[in-house]
Amino acid sequence: MSTIVYHICALLEKLVLSVPVGTNLGLLHPLIALVSGRFLQSRGAIFPALSALKLSAASVRRAGAALCYGRWQIAALLGDWRCLVVSEGVWRPHIYEGLRPVACDLVGFFRPHLAGCAGKHYQSAADKALPAVVLALVAEGGSVGTQRLALPHLLLRQEPTETTEADFQRRVLWQAAQTFAPEEALIVDAGVALSDLLDVGVARFVVRLAQNATARRNRPPVYGERVRPLKRKRTG
Repeated sequence: MSTIVYHICALLEKLVLSVPVGTNLGLLHPLIALVSGRFLQSRGAIFPALSALKLSAASVRRAGAALCYGRWQIAALLGDWRCLVVSEGVWRPHIYEGLRPVACDLVGFFRPHLAGCAGKHYQSAADKALPAVVLALVAEGGSVGTQRLALPHLLLRQEPTETTEADFQRRVLWQAAQTFAPEEALIVDAGVALSDLLDVGVARFVVRLAQNATARRNRPPVYGERVRPLKRKRTG
């Protein structure tokens, strides 16, 4: 095998060091299948992806059991991964005017025939929300050499109790706000309401609003003058 393959395997082994014995080996094989592209070939199916690694039937069953019933948390793995990437010394965060951008967005894995799928996500081709498993990713922007690389902070899934995507989005914003450093700013798309950002207490953020959006300067106790993000005129 090439040097880079050995290096990737060594990093993945370090990643699962904090996972309890028994789960760590079972979790290592799905991670190897993930970075090697086996899940793309199997279109997300777990057992075909593991079988493509030429694992024994017992190893495939052990990996599946580790994913379903093992003692591990995605938040802990993301924290360990962040420490590993930073310790390599080659990843550098993007900084603009002293602020580091941290992007947040939702993605839906559409499952129209999945029984009991409570989540829905908008699909532009269908022009409506379709049944989907909705995930949220919060990641800091950076680079390794000339290659841009996002470093994840949070990876969350919509809970069955969250009947709307807006409820899930507010939880994501709240959890993201709790983890922010003073020099970090949240970057969100137009799907996020400005009122939600203010309600959950996100201190620094950039949000894309409508082209005709207006605001008022913060000059209590009365409303300040109305301003636009960009100066422009219409009909003189």
